[in-house]
Amino acid sequence: SMVLQVRAFAADAVPSPCAVRTFNLPGTALSVVVSPADLLGPHGVADQVSDNYARTGPQWQRNAWIQWGSDEAAASITKVGIAIAGSGSRGLPKKNFKLMARDRFGSATPITLPDGSQWKNAMLRADATPNAFLRNLFMQEVVRRSGGHLDMQASFPLPLYINGNYQGLYRAMPAKGTEWAERLAKEEPVELIEGPGAKAVSGKTK
Repeated sequence: SMVLQVRAFAADAVPSPCAVRTFNLPGTALSVVVSPADLLGPHGVADQVSDNYARTGPQWQRNAWIQWGSDEAAASITKVGIAIAGSGSRGLPKKNFKLMARDRFGSATPITLPDGSQWKNAMLRADATPNAFLRNLFMQEVVRRSGGHLDMQASFPLPLYINGNYQGLYRAMPAKGTEWAERLAKEEPVELIEGPGAKAVSGKTK
């Protein structure tokens, strides 16, 4: 699980962009590479000391690379932004992460999930509480077999590696938000209200 970062230099020239690849991955794995300081340092998105409860917004998003699959030349590598996700789960050792494809992170393409769907926003769900991984997969299968009458993100189990270190099983899925809701509504505008405080996330209706 070696991470190799490569940059080209030449006299009187600007250095090339950094190219990143993780080697010796299982074929179904997802690798995330992010600067250790941006991950666990005092200003890192997953800082263990503060648990990052209130660190939200662009100032707590960092640059990262994601790679699907093994070390074959065709392995897809995408530049993305990464942030911690969740609320009460932020204090757990196994973190949830949000991935964002944006120009400011150098993203050339959306994030492609294992079913081929492409998203600007995706989640890496840790399911870190007891039995959560199996319970959530079970409920997803119940919804599917009963006809899909409940709106639920499709999720894809995968081994996650961060900076070459195995993090356990995660689930990759579209982020629950405006992008996902608008696709459910066939690209029609949506009014999105979140949480017990009825926070207006999207839409103009007051």
